[in-house]
Amino acid sequence: MSCSRLGRKKPVSIEERKWSIHTSMDESNEAQLRGSGRSVQDFSPFCEGDVEPRLNKKINVLIDSTSDYIVYLDEEFYVEWAYSRLPGESPAGFDNVANQIGHLETLSITQLTKAQREPFARLLGEAMARVIGGGKEEEAMAVLEKAGAYLSARGLENARLWYLKGAGKVAAVSLVIAVGLLAVRSRIANPQLLDALAILAGTMMGGIGAFLSIFR
Repeated sequence: MSCSRLGRKKPVSIEERKWSIHTSMDESNEAQLRGSGRSVQDFSPFCEGDVEPRLNKKINVLIDSTSDYIVYLDEEFYVEWAYSRLPGESPAGFDNVANQIGHLETLSITQLTKAQREPFARLLGEAMARVIGGGKEEEAMAVLEKAGAYLSARGLENARLWYLKGAGKVAAVSLVIAVGLLAVRSRIANPQLLDALAILAGTMMGGIGAFLSIFR
């Protein structure tokens, strides 16, 4: 018997090839579904600066934590939470509170400055901590009402400030143009051109007057 016959491998059947392909695909899909998040049995050891394994986010501001749950603000001051309960065992009132938090967070994106987001987000986090921690839904909603009032007040202040900044820029440009027109007018002898420059200068001054009227 030759050496080549001794080293010959048994041919792989079609069924074995199919099984191998399916096994590889199953392992690949399982790896993709597994994700980077990890289950947590005790949330109490986590502190600010840590990465919370369940959501894989950095804890910027810790609102509350026990062995069963954690509520915190991430690096962009969004409220994050996780709890160790079976699927379908959400705390009473959780859905309503979570929906209201998402609604207020969405509104705050265009109404609050970066400095105003942390105190606002702390209120939202306190509301979530109340409902996850076993408190009543009414208590959490009361905190959310305060958050909504804060959002409305700061939103109105910011809107007025942004309006003043925009109007101030227009008034400044109008003042520069008016001064330039008056300077040019003093060097022109043509009566018709003088009247046209005076009208233009008066129009620019009207813009300045409109800006000053805001403060009345």
